[in-house]
Amino acid sequence: AVFASQRACCINNSRLIYWPGAENIDRENIRKSGNAFATFVDEVGNGDEVEPDMDNRLSQDSFLDMEDDDDQTTNQVGPPISDMNSALANSCWRSLNCTEPHNGFGILMHLQSTLNVFPNQHLAKSLSRFTVCGLESEGVRVREPYKTELAFRYMERTMEKTSHHLCPSTFDDLKCLLELPVCETIDLQNGTISSMKTRRLASTLQFSSRTLSFLAKALSLELEDTIDGHALVEVEDLNGMPIASLFLRNQIRESLKLVARSAIRCLLQHGHWLYGLVDEDSRICKSLDEQQCASETRRCLEALGEIVSYAAWLYRAKEEVPFGHADCCFPILDVVNAELSGFDLSTMLSSGGRVSVKVRTNFEKLIKLRFVLSLNAEFAEDLQIQLSKMFGVYDEVSAVL
Repeated sequence: AVFASQRACCINNSRLIYWPGAENIDRENIRKSGNAFATFVDEVGNGDEVEPDMDNRLSQDSFLDMEDDDDQTTNQVGPPISDMNSALANSCWRSLNCTEPHNGFGILMHLQSTLNVFPNQHLAKSLSRFTVCGLESEGVRVREPYKTELAFRYMERTMEKTSHHLCPSTFDDLKCLLELPVCETIDLQNGTISSMKTRRLASTLQFSSRTLSFLAKALSLELEDTIDGHALVEVEDLNGMPIASLFLRNQIRESLKLVARSAIRCLLQHGHWLYGLVDEDSRICKSLDEQQCASETRRCLEALGEIVSYAAWLYRAKEEVPFGHADCCFPILDVVNAELSGFDLSTMLSSGGRVSVKVRTNFEKLIKLRFVLSLNAEFAEDLQIQLSKMFGVYDEVSAVL
């Protein structure tokens, strides 16, 4: 069905596609039979044959390297950008959800990089929903790292090349997305941590990190032309941006608190994979799954730090105050202090027992330091400095910055 839809799409647009090595086959028979899919050939005019571009051949080994190949052809003149037809979009989405998702990924990337064919409205909605729920198998949400990686690679490439909006379209979906690394992993951290639980936790953190990184990148693309850290920006311009408008549509102070709360909870709940428990000198990962938990936790914290920085900048734009002003920091300060005061530190001890006042004070100072350093957007240095003064970790932060 996928190949039939692709053949119909190409025939309707008067484009020929050949399988690698088939350039010597009679082209008229190929056009009639439609047994073709792989290398793009320029549009045929007046019956003249055009030699296929053999540099664009596809193979299963090249699926994950398509981003690099596409960079080399960005400036070349190609077909106009268009949306794929419904039958082809449905076929590609089913292929991405099947047991061999690289087939759907390969077709989607080929359509994008060679034919300039991008998701239609229905497929864009499915991809947007994917950022919150992930892929589904027979109606059941499944966290499969391979499918997650392929889907987000395609979505990031699509977002870079066109104005297609693939991120959540409602504030509730945005809130669900931001809370993924915490809400989706609570059950996996209770009781005895088995190897199976660790593997499921790693897969969930991987999906969360890819989703949050995608959101951070989308915000970056939206705001990169307006952020300078000093000049005031018209709020009306920001309301026309799909993702920034979600933060502004809700009370911006509450949006900033939501993002900061998600970031500090992720650090408290999963930070031990990076820094160890309170009574440990460092974390030693004993398996590949534990190593993946650590690496995905780092990516989650980095992405959330960027999103907090962008949310603080939007707060500054809405309230018309200088970026890094104390007024930008008070919502973050309140959230961090509230989460730390209510956190049960005994869960961070490998041997259990009571926690002394000195241990708790040192722990809270380290958490505040790590939180400030996670605000790693290029423009966020003023915010980091102001927060570090409020948290009492200015000397440590200034030594790093």
